[in-house]
Amino acid sequence: MRLDELLRVAGLFFEEEGIAYFVFGATAMNFWIPPRNTVDLDVVVAVDKRRGASFLARLKNHGIPMTKSLLRKFFEGRIVTIPLGDTELDLKRSTTDHENEALARSKVFAADDFRLRIAVPEDLILFKLQAWRRQDQADVERLLRERNDLDLRHIESWLDRIGADTGAPLRDRWDEIRG
Repeated sequence: MRLDELLRVAGLFFEEEGIAYFVFGATAMNFWIPPRNTVDLDVVVAVDKRRGASFLARLKNHGIPMTKSLLRKFFEGRIVTIPLGDTELDLKRSTTDHENEALARSKVFAADDFRLRIAVPEDLILFKLQAWRRQDQADVERLLRERNDLDLRHIESWLDRIGADTGAPLRDRWDEIRG
């Protein structure tokens, strides 16, 4: 499966199933600023444990091989990676206040025959500050450079709360990148 095919499958699947979700990561960034290459789709999903078994079955029916082991990790709140040919789907269950708010703030983009819910740039920055790999740092710099309409107060209002939840020094990273 190619990334463009995965975008369509994911968009149709989540809409058909009535599952709240949003796309984050590099694919989401490509909706807000000039694109860079990426081969995966990162998605946060709002699914409770009660719907877990049916979620697994519905994913399999759509050609996404979610195993019971991956589902267990997913419900533990960890990101699970599902290889799909030339691409992969990274799924994370929404478990934090920030992820829930990011879901509420996400925007819908329409394609030919499907729609995708995409995290807004401010929330992308917060996710990138948490991961903080070299590419994440470059992505935050690009978002800051390319978007002159960012709500910096929103970002700053979450730094200490997310930092306390994750143990990651988000405020230090933010101050460093803002230099």
